[in-house]
Amino acid sequence: MPADLEARLREVLRPDDPPTGSRERMLNRLMAAPGRRRRPGRRSWGGGLAAAAMIAGFAVFLVLILPRGAKRPAPLPPAAFAVLKGGSPSDLTALGVTVEDLNFPGLAASTLRTVRRVGDTTILAGRNRDGLVCLSLVGPEPGPTPAAKPGQAIVTHVRAWTACGLPAAVERSALVQVTWTGRQRPVILVPDGVRLRGPRGAIPVTRNVAVAPVGTAAVTATYADGTRRRLRTDGQTTMPLAPADRRAIATVTVPDLPGARGGDAGRLLEASLLTAGSTTAEPSDAVPAGRVLRQSPAPGTTAPTDARVDIVLGSPGGTRTSPSPATALALTEFPAGPGTLAFERATLGALRGTVRVLLFVRTRAEASSARWVPPTAVYGSGTIVVVDGGRAAAARVLRRDTSASLAIDPDGSLQAALGVRAPATVVLDREGRVAVRSGRLPSGPLPDARLDIDAITYALQLEPRSAGMPPLEIPRQAWWLTTREPLDPADVPGAVPVAGSCAAERERVWAFGPAGGLRLWISVSASSGLQAAPAQVVVVAPVRHRAPAPTSVSSCDRFPAARDAAGPAVDVSTERTTAGIRRIFVVRDGYDRAELDGRSFPVVNGMAVTEGGKPFGQRIVFSGPAGRAVVTG
Repeated sequence: MPADLEARLREVLRPDDPPTGSRERMLNRLMAAPGRRRRPGRRSWGGGLAAAAMIAGFAVFLVLILPRGAKRPAPLPPAAFAVLKGGSPSDLTALGVTVEDLNFPGLAASTLRTVRRVGDTTILAGRNRDGLVCLSLVGPEPGPTPAAKPGQAIVTHVRAWTACGLPAAVERSALVQVTWTGRQRPVILVPDGVRLRGPRGAIPVTRNVAVAPVGTAAVTATYADGTRRRLRTDGQTTMPLAPADRRAIATVTVPDLPGARGGDAGRLLEASLLTAGSTTAEPSDAVPAGRVLRQSPAPGTTAPTDARVDIVLGSPGGTRTSPSPATALALTEFPAGPGTLAFERATLGALRGTVRVLLFVRTRAEASSARWVPPTAVYGSGTIVVVDGGRAAAARVLRRDTSASLAIDPDGSLQAALGVRAPATVVLDREGRVAVRSGRLPSGPLPDARLDIDAITYALQLEPRSAGMPPLEIPRQAWWLTTREPLDPADVPGAVPVAGSCAAERERVWAFGPAGGLRLWISVSASSGLQAAPAQVVVVAPVRHRAPAPTSVSSCDRFPAARDAAGPAVDVSTERTTAGIRRIFVVRDGYDRAELDGRSFPVVNGMAVTEGGKPFGQRIVFSGPAGRAVVTG
């Protein structure tokens, strides 16, 4: 490099901290550098040397302005979301919440940024440990705030919720939540450069976030590349990603699930464009009950979009004791009032088949803890309040604000058999063994790290049935089950609730259809009624259903009587839709179509869906190789 050029560069640049405007000054000086004029007709080597010197000068310039040092820079947030760059983390303490209260696994508190406030709601944006983009809302619990009396302080409970999505997916759509206080308004997180327009005109976007007017069900988004998309903002989905945009994302990274609660793991998979596969549980002391113990495929691996991820939850570990099944129990399943208590004799052995929670209490206040136990079976005796005393004590503590059954322990023999003394909680697994024994009672609606009944019962219901546990007996008239093979337990979809109220037996789930844009699953559930027969669980979901969380059970009731199941088809679900009355039938072999009001509906894999007609007394004709028969619905 010529000496005069090097001197000029040193005048305008400093190795560690290039001053503002140095680039422009360097270019101006290079342009002003003296050179010899080229004579016409002669080849000039000086011009080539000058060009080479200029290139070398630019190289030196770039080297000098690059940051120095061995320290690697921290990972940058997704480039398409300016709100995640710079600034100070949100003060969660001032908002009255912790990062756990924001309800999304792996949410990184250091990445959270306060965007703005809308009424009583604070809007935050951030990321989780897997790199997902997140939108959080923090506000008071819905409902009127009572007026404070003199000398009284009103404590307002805070509610928070978070929606997250894969950056590549959010860049093609948005994240949407709806405020729950005051007049509910959609809150929309969009990538940089997006313009939004609703039915009433343009919607301003500030720091990647827009707040749409009340009642806005959809908006039109114009992205930086000119693409226009219509986004749902009615709260039915948190990431309105179009199917074509979803298909454009070929592969994704599997998130880190171990340690997350079972329900949160499903949300994390959905946000990562993956599908929840099988969920089972096994005893372990490595993680708290109800949290992910392991997963397949492993975290950090690459998988196709919508690939299945199977998880195993930890259930209560340690040695489980088996009390004598002949231990006596005085129980009333439906306590109506202190003057009508009628206890019937039962045994601990009669409680087998589903998870039971026994609360041993002495006072009315202790009995109220039954409110915080989630439903664990079809009927009330999934939770049993056991009174330390006889009938008189039971009348004193009886509460009618829970669906729990009531039992008495006059001589303390039941407490002795289970190794507890009131107040105490005992959780029995499906085989009647003591899985949890605690000197505490459930204390509120929020998870208790020392006694998380919700997580414990959920994990226990997911444990596989042991070889020594007899299967539930299916009534002979249920030909739609007895003549078909059930699904492999590993293939049971997440739409079928295998835990919680009216839990389906994972080993006994049958699939039908799809027909009429719907899928149908039928299973059997252990009724908590001590003398009752198993219940039939009917689950209906759209063909495109992707939610990892259980679908609402369409019905959970006794199997139809033999006389009602004698025809070619049985109505398992009826509801009113915009098209009229929709009926879902299970159909015998030999029938391939159903006819109603001049319309024909196909029978697919033992399932038919009819639309229209009257709610009652409707004649549906089924026909096929087996003949022609009429079913009255």
